Amino acid sequence: MPSNCHTVFRYLLAVNITVGKPYLIQGRGLGVVKGILTRSDTYLTQEGARTRIEDIFRLCLRFDDDQQGECLDPSDPGEFLMVPGWGTYTPNGRG
Repeated sequence: MPSNCHTVFRYLLAVNITVGKPYLIQGRGLGVVKGILTRSDTYLTQEGARTRIEDIFRLCLRFDDDQQGECLDPSDPGEFLMVPGWGTYTPNGRG
């Protein structure tokens, strides 16, 4: 995966983010969404679950690499675990 890709999440009212779908993250590459923490503290992890991008607080993605990154803790998604091949991101692109 080229490291110079420029695809980023943008605030678009019509955009939905789906668990299980791959997204290209600038500076990291292609990652599959494994969890969505909404602004109302709901943690969506079921394959195919989706929400509008403006309702997302953080996304948890799985990458095909060994880079150390944050993973949302399934028992308390407000907390993070440091795990190789994972990363969390906000819709505005701040990691």
